[in-house]
Amino acid sequence: LKPFLLRSSSAVGDEVASATKHSGFSLVMEGVKTSHVNSKKSSKMLGGIVLLALMDITAAADNYCLKIKTSDHTDAAGKVVIKVQIKGADALEELTDGTTQYVGGADVVNTCWANKVEYVLVKSLSATDGWFGFFDYGWDGASGAIDKKLKCVDKCTGDEGYETVNHLYAANKNWGDSDKTGITICTKDECKLEPPMEPTTAAPTTAAPTTAAPMTAAPTTATTTQEKKAVLSSVIRPGGLVASLSALVAHILF
Repeated sequence: LKPFLLRSSSAVGDEVASATKHSGFSLVMEGVKTSHVNSKKSSKMLGGIVLLALMDITAAADNYCLKIKTSDHTDAAGKVVIKVQIKGADALEELTDGTTQYVGGADVVNTCWANKVEYVLVKSLSATDGWFGFFDYGWDGASGAIDKKLKCVDKCTGDEGYETVNHLYAANKNWGDSDKTGITICTKDECKLEPPMEPTTAAPTTAAPTTAAPMTAAPTTATTTQEKKAVLSSVIRPGGLVASLSALVAHILF
């Protein structure tokens, strides 16, 4: 070992450089640098994908839809005030103001929202232009089924089953003696309708199976004195582990 330890610093430096070259550390460090650059690129790509996903979530679909249509029935045309309360909204949203005359078969409301409709208020201001029509609701968007019936929970009248709104008559006058079968009557007062509750389905939960990893005893091998000497020699020789580690430390620090 003595001749090796007495070499000049420049010679040792040359050997360190040579050891670094032949040990493959240069290639390893270049690989680390390249991996770092690629990691940055991958992080940017991942960030872009996450941003797009967030934008898609933000632009939530308008799933909750309300359709109100004037009946084709004789004398169905008329004027009606429609207001809705949307979940999360601070105030009622007025959809019609009671000044428009809706002819038979005309759409009065055909709108969808991102949040559900909590209730609908209906009233006619006219004693001569009472309105007659249908209410339908859905929670699968404009392209889904909009066929759920609302229920009147306040101020409506009619025969048995009138609470379910199949046909609704609104006017600022009494109904009279006409047949009320299948008709929800909303006269003079503002009537309150509520859509049905959206069904909820809980996702089934299943416990993941757990399996214990088999235990294996670590193999033991006896090392001879001759083998120990060979290992020590390989560590301290020029270009061995000592020189390689020195080169790695120098590369990191400088």
